[in-house]
Amino acid sequence: CISAVRCWGRSREENGEVGEHFLGGEKLENDPPPDSAVSEVAQVELTDGWYWILARLDPALTRLLNRGKMFVGQKLRICGASL
Repeated sequence: CISAVRCWGRSREENGEVGEHFLGGEKLENDPPPDSAVSEVAQVELTDGWYWILARLDPALTRLLNRGKMFVGQKLRICGASL
């Protein structure tokens, strides 16, 4: 389950695309993530309800996060992950 978004990754606006940002499935009125939270890929906190781990998303999953398709509270299936 995604318990928090630590770093949003590169936003679509920075790549020359117009878009909207979402948090927990709710639109954030075209406000981009804070500048301090911008990097190439997003970083999220994942939890099983007891333990948590930070995870870096690949560019494809970062795009889904920025489009609101992935959000806090969503359950994920993970395979091929490495520590």
